[in-house]
Amino acid sequence: MAFYSSTDTVSVGTTKDLDAAVSRYRAACLSTSSKSTYKTHLKTYLEFCQRFRILPVPASEDNLARYAAFLAEKLAFSSIQQYLNVVRLLHIENDLPNPLETNWKLQSVMMGIKRINGNVVKHKEPITPSMLLSIKSLLDLSIVSHAAFWAASLLLFFGLLRRSNVLSSSLSAFDPSCHLSRSDFVVFKWGVAITVRWSKTIQCQERVLYVPLLTLPSHPLCPVSALLH
Repeated sequence: MAFYSSTDTVSVGTTKDLDAAVSRYRAACLSTSSKSTYKTHLKTYLEFCQRFRILPVPASEDNLARYAAFLAEKLAFSSIQQYLNVVRLLHIENDLPNPLETNWKLQSVMMGIKRINGNVVKHKEPITPSMLLSIKSLLDLSIVSHAAFWAASLLLFFGLLRRSNVLSSSLSAFDPSCHLSRSDFVVFKWGVAITVRWSKTIQCQERVLYVPLLTLPSHPLCPVSALLH
């Protein structure tokens, strides 16, 4: 007998239905950006295995140490840690023990990489008002695409938003539950109020963020003027 809840999108009455639900929920466990990151890490590991004719699973202590040394030729210490994590996940998905756990050889190699290469975190350079003014000087705001780019630039800058809040990777990837759309903007005398329902720190609809953008009269970097242009 099938049973339902207020959130069901399909009926669940057989183990096949439950398996389909399990697959759907597991596919949604990571954000789009995390999926892309893990895909890159997995591709790198599999290419390493193919190049050196190594079986991806189970990974031996020697091969994991070799992989860490291989990554150290082009990646920072913190990035190597992230790349190794996909090897752990690959083993868990195949019902194999975590090869990174209690692996002294790999740990000693990582300590050596950290000592020799350092662990300096490279921060992104900030966008400044002078940079924005330079960008504006290259635009023709009578062109729709230029005006849209300028509005998005000021929205990101003054709203302290990430690119993923405003721009999708493609037209088909646009999701109104994640990306901003017209209905998320309300115009007031003092400026514009923006409703943000999704961000890097709001992944599961746990809250809504309201961002005010104030009008800067006659200022070349007025975000409200750019949005209403």
